[in-house]
Amino acid sequence: MATGIHIQRIDIEATPPLQVRTAFKRVTEAESEKESSLREARRKQTEILLAVAGSGHKSLLNLMARRDSAQSQGSEQAVVKLDEQIERALLDRTETTGQVREIIQAARANAQRIVTEVKADKDEYEKLLPQYRENREILLSRLWAQTKLEIFHSEGVRKLYVPDGQKEIRIKLSRDPRELAKEEERRYEQQAGQE
Repeated sequence: MATGIHIQRIDIEATPPLQVRTAFKRVTEAESEKESSLREARRKQTEILLAVAGSGHKSLLNLMARRDSAQSQGSEQAVVKLDEQIERALLDRTETTGQVREIIQAARANAQRIVTEVKADKDEYEKLLPQYRENREILLSRLWAQTKLEIFHSEGVRKLYVPDGQKEIRIKLSRDPRELAKEEERRYEQQAGQE
């Protein structure tokens, strides 16, 4: 139409009807709060992942997601391969930091301690085996005597002597709590005196 009027721009401001304006405002506020909560959750997620797994957390999460996907698809070979990749990533000292690294280091130290203890037990066994084969009774008697000596020289062991000719002695197995408290006091006093 040739009216001589040209429309350059139309600005439309949508306002909800008065009857639902309060509900509309609550929905808008809820959406805003949802977005804010999601941003905060993502920030916390990143913060926790950095603390726990360090800078390598993204690649680690990716590997774990791929492993879960392979497992849900029933691909055992892929699961095994991804498990190996995850283990390599965890053992990679350049990528693994944070609490994961501390846990892995503690596990390695514990494994080393166990291996050392088992080797020491094996060496002790191999040392005693010829003696056992030679004369079992003497070896057992000597080991029993050593064990009793260790027990009786331990702190907190109460020794009772049986008079000659006495056929029976009764021992209370539970110790008097007052005696235990006194012993503990003496130990603390000794420790304080040594410092």
